[in-house]
Amino acid sequence: INGVAVACNIAPGTRNNGLSTTEEFNLLPTSFSLSQNGLDLTVSGAFVSDADPNNPNDGTVGSTTDPSGEAKIGRYQGGVGVSNSARDSHTVDALVNNSGVGRRDYVRLAFGQAVDITQLAFDFFFGGDDSFALIEDTDGDNVLSVGDSFIVDTVAGVVDISSDFENQTYFLFANEGSSFKVEAVTATFHDDPNVVPLPAAGWMLL
Repeated sequence: INGVAVACNIAPGTRNNGLSTTEEFNLLPTSFSLSQNGLDLTVSGAFVSDADPNNPNDGTVGSTTDPSGEAKIGRYQGGVGVSNSARDSHTVDALVNNSGVGRRDYVRLAFGQAVDITQLAFDFFFGGDDSFALIEDTDGDNVLSVGDSFIVDTVAGVVDISSDFENQTYFLFANEGSSFKVEAVTATFHDDPNVVPLPAAGWMLL
């Protein structure tokens, strides 16, 4: 059984001196990929125009008002951040007005095989004021859609997740008014789908 530990060291920030914010935004990728010991992970940025796509009746995505939009993703000191426009900060955030109009960033975590996410770590958040929601791709179509299930909805920090879910794609949302960077993701997976033991995989995204 192979255990996987992936550490990606990058220079703090992606700011380029002399470039405008629009030029910097245009240079950011929409995704990046990591791979080690046979387990792949693609990390990408996106947003929805809803303040909150949750359906409180059954814990699934009820609607997204507008189709999800593609955003840029950056790897900064402190972790991964999403920019949905040249004017948007490079954090994962959900900043909306009093009418609930705005853009809600999320990070799409697409693994090369089914995994259990067991821990998430965040940085650049403010105590109990910033929170997140983790959604699993219940229907397996690799996109956020109505009916996908909420796994956890809690305050950002170092968060242990205890659940029996096992899926290949997950969506990590900022809750309304929240802002943070995603520092690390830890998951367990089957080295061989026919073997029961699950080794740990850890990605440092800063």
